[in-house]
Amino acid sequence: MRFAATCILLALIAGCTMRPKAARLHQPSFSETGQDSGFVGFDFTGNAVITARARARYNALIGFYGAKFPVPIESDYGVTRDGMTNSVQLYTLTPDGLVKFRQMNIWRVNKAPGGAER
Repeated sequence: MRFAATCILLALIAGCTMRPKAARLHQPSFSETGQDSGFVGFDFTGNAVITARARARYNALIGFYGAKFPVPIESDYGVTRDGMTNSVQLYTLTPDGLVKFRQMNIWRVNKAPGGAER
């Protein structure tokens, strides 16, 4: 009887796995134009249209992670001043700049070290 109980106990322990980390819900932060994280949309040429707050966040990420790219990038990489809408300053960001913005956000979420390390 003790042997059977021990086998059952070992089977239960061996079958247990580590509990996965609970997923957190993510939602866009508020910006001048609403809950959109400063991303307004795309223009007719394929550039992203962003607000000044998104540009500031982009430049802060460049300051921390810009040297990690094979060809380091500097502040305002791919950013052009666009115009105003509803008294909000807008900027365009090239597709390459948008890809780099996304990559730097991934590094930030994964707590990757900044600088030139790889």
